[in-house]
Amino acid sequence: MVAASERPLLAHTVARILGVSTRNVRYLASKGTLPAFKIGEKIWAFRRGDVLEFMSQRESFRPYSSRKAAYQQEPRCKQSPILLSEGGA
Repeated sequence: MVAASERPLLAHTVARILGVSTRNVRYLASKGTLPAFKIGEKIWAFRRGDVLEFMSQRESFRPYSSRKAAYQQEPRCKQSPILLSEGGA
């Protein structure tokens, strides 16, 4: 029996880890940006270590939960005072 840490991850699992779409994961794999291998003709599979290394090298691919927490702490843009004033536009 193969240990859970040695079993390959499928694209939908990697997508949830990275917080991106499955389509994006398959695109990254096809371009060689995210190390992967194919099972059969269509199924992309990933080694857990490769996914973790990819995440550590690319800050933008933090797990969704940590990106969400960062977004809630620091808003990306400030609201315009014009939009906040009464009777604007």
